[in-house]
Amino acid sequence: MAITVMILGESGTGKSASLRNFKPGDVEIINVIGKPLPFRSRGFETHSTDSYTTIKQILRKTDKKSIVIDDAQYLMANEFMRRAKEKGYEKFTEIGQNFWDFVNFCRNLPEDKIVYFLQHVETSADGNTIKAKTIGKMLDEKVTLEGMFAVVLRTHVDEDGYGFTTQNSGADTVKSPVGMFEDQLIPNDLKKVDEAIREYWDLDFDPPEDVKPALREEDPEEMPGGKYIDVSAPHVDVIDDETPLTGKTEYGRIKTVLLEKGISDEELRAIVADKGIYPFETLISDYDPDFIDYLIENINKIHSAIVAKRDPLG
Repeated sequence: MAITVMILGESGTGKSASLRNFKPGDVEIINVIGKPLPFRSRGFETHSTDSYTTIKQILRKTDKKSIVIDDAQYLMANEFMRRAKEKGYEKFTEIGQNFWDFVNFCRNLPEDKIVYFLQHVETSADGNTIKAKTIGKMLDEKVTLEGMFAVVLRTHVDEDGYGFTTQNSGADTVKSPVGMFEDQLIPNDLKKVDEAIREYWDLDFDPPEDVKPALREEDPEEMPGGKYIDVSAPHVDVIDDETPLTGKTEYGRIKTVLLEKGISDEELRAIVADKGIYPFETLISDYDPDFIDYLIENINKIHSAIVAKRDPLG
């Protein structure tokens, strides 16, 4: 499941400008109302559309890990304006339903994706709370839109410049996990926010150099009782004097995890080969045991990367 993040703020308070430190190839930008980015943005590609169908197609295909829906509230506002002449209240229900469906679609993208909704704000009906701007009452009364997001930040402007608040003021809907951000007020730099979220939830599978092993010279078949025994062999987990096994082998441990996640041996070998660690032809049973430990610890990130490769069109 992807991480969904909401950035709240009035127009001109630094929501779109917070994208400025991303590299063009790092982020997929859905520009709902087609406005230019408020900074020098040579090389940035944006998709100007408010069609849910088109946006979903783009998000299914993209290989970018960070996705921004800029001025997301206009997905609702534009639909409302197109249907302004329709009688009755049913259209409000449908507009709310369409946006709710889209948020859930984004939440169900691969686990290493972060989707940012840049959203204008309004005051709640009781006049006490600053919240995400919506259309109609369904999303406010039946859902609470911010509850569908893992992190909610709000723009802040003062004499020192532009920033994001990271904790609830008592009069807004801001939230972030304990320890994700050191300060209650941080710079309005969405790239830094992205890095903090990925580090906090350990989202990216990219093995550090010290766990990228060289191929072992030993022949696994010549290591009786070692860590490279074929778990399909009839003697596995049988303890005797000649083959003193002590529970599951390293390959047995990761095989169990792969089965739980629905990952085939070939898919794991392909993702490891993509990272330049072992050639695809190398059997998992030949992997260094320390590297297998690393794979098991990072299986959620690996699973997310594999799911993204299986069928980008969904």
